[in-house]
Amino acid sequence: MEDSSLVSKLNWIGVVLFAIIGMFLVSGGSYLVTLGGSLYYLLAGVGFLVVAFLIARRDNRAAWLYFALVVATMLWALGEVGLSPWGAPRTDHDAGRLGALVHLALGA
Repeated sequence: MEDSSLVSKLNWIGVVLFAIIGMFLVSGGSYLVTLGGSLYYLLAGVGFLVVAFLIARRDNRAAWLYFALVVATMLWALGEVGLSPWGAPRTDHDAGRLGALVHLALGA
């Protein structure tokens, strides 16, 4: 398998994965907003959809946008539960794995 073929497959895996995550977040976030809940999930879902679009275009801004989403998520979690390590699920490992996928999908 050529490197370009591998990068192409990783690119589409990244597009599909981020689009699916984005659709779930937009769907659930929209419902949560109708119940009077936080806008965070809806906005994060839109962010994931934009990351998927940028990955499809092989635009390096996907990595920067994903980084911004991770930072926003950590700040949001900090605002929700404070400094308690037990107050929120640990998402930093998953964020790192998805960040690596963004990097690989862009062929970097």
